[in-house]
This record gives sequence, C-alpha cells and structure tokens, in this order.
Amino acid sequence: MKVNELMANHTPKADYTGWVTNDDYVFAIDLTPSATQVTDVGNYAVVEMGIAGLDAQMNPVTQDKQYIRAGQSTTKTGTQRSFSVTGDRYVGDEAQDYCLSHAVKYGTGNGVITNYVYYNILTGKGEKGQCSIIVNSDGSGNAGESSAVDIEFKKIGSNPVEYTFIETMKTLVVTSVAGTSGKTKITVTPQKQSGNSYVYKTGASVSAPALNESCATGYTEWDGVAEITATASQKILIVEVDAQKRAKGSGISTVTVG
Repeated sequence: MKVNELMANHTPKADYTGWVTNDDYVFAIDLTPSATQVTDVGNYAVVEMGIAGLDAQMNPVTQDKQYIRAGQSTTKTGTQRSFSVTGDRYVGDEAQDYCLSHAVKYGTGNGVITNYVYYNILTGKGEKGQCSIIVNSDGSGNAGESSAVDIEFKKIGSNPVEYTFIETMKTLVVTSVAGTSGKTKITVTPQKQSGNSYVYKTGASVSAPALNESCATGYTEWDGVAEITATASQKILIVEVDAQKRAKGSGISTVTVG
C-alpha cells in the first residue's frame, strides 16, 4: 500500500487532541531511492502488511563526566533514531518484498539506504529522513506457525527533518499518438494507484480539476487501454480519480489521430 492510498480515507487535523494508539503512526519507505527522479512521498510504501510491532526509538547518545566541585554531569551528544519492525512474512507486499530482497538482505553501504517518513495519521505531523535497512531475520518460527520477520531501520546521515503530510495533485504525463482512423492512442505515466481509475474529456481548451474535485459528471470513463475517438489538434485531459470520482492526478496532451 502506498501513502496516498492509505491517506485517501484519512484527513489529518493539526489541532487534534486526544489519545493516540500505535496504529495511528505511519512508517513508510522509498522503494526507488536511487531513481533519477525523486520519489513523491505519496508513492512511498507503507510498512504495515503483516506487521505486529513497530517500535520507534530515539536512542539518545550521552557522555558522563565528573567536574571539580560540580559532581557528575550528563551531556547529550546525539540521537540515533531507529525503527524495529516485527511481524509475519507476507509475499507480495511491496515494503516487505523490497526489504527482504536478496540485494537488501546481503547489501552494504549505499545499497541498503533508503528514504523514510514517520508521522501521526491523526495530525499529519512527523519526520522525514534516511535510514539503513538491517534485516535480522527473514523468516523464523516453529512448525505450523507463521514465518516471523525482524527488520531494523536505523538513521544514517543528518538528523531527520520535520514533516507534515499534505496531499498533492499527481502530475500525469499524457502522450497522444495516432491510433486507428479517427482515434488516438493514449499513454499515461506514472501508472494509476490501485483502486483508482481514469476519466477524460476533450476540447479546444480544457482545464485540470483541483485536488479532490468531483469528476463524476462532464467526463468519460477510460480503461487506460482503449483508443479514444477525438479530433486532431484538440486537447485531451486525463484525470486519475479515486473510487468516489475525486481528482487525484491529471495531465493534458494535444490530440494526434490516425
């Protein structure tokens, strides 16, 4: 599950007051940390499938000294943030599959570094930083039991920065090429999120909707594959919508037909 998918049904409130459970914290990681294009946080994979325990620790670093006529003193010199994740193996979960891939399990140095966010789902507030992925166990247990996993994520480099979740409109790159007679073949990148769909409209001039604006009317549904009947040189607007037909991403291209 991606962050945007998780947050589709949650609206953080910065002024929230009340009790917080461990289920109210989101820990998500970047699955393509070495990609040329920086991964949007909304596309980070949430570490939750099969996870029974998420233990977030600050691990303060201190130095104790005794001074003349002042006694013992403790100075804090740093913080080594870490996250310990335990649970059961679920093959097919993006986060687990990434962390338990051969390259990461046996990797070293930059090969096991990724970006992460950790925030409260109620307030949207938290932190964003980098961590090293350390796999302690990729499967353990007795006969008949679930296969248990144990993974640690430890801060590397600079301290994390403050982070607040803010949903943003996804930018779609829409390409139109000639299809069969009177039709255009459309390609869209990046791919839509699971559970979302596409709608479109054409015209001499089209305007993209705002984030979460309803696209239930005035648009035509599109399966992402079929060629679209259109007029050459007009504009085509493709909108990615959620199950409630709310806009989550959009892109515009000039129509080319066969």
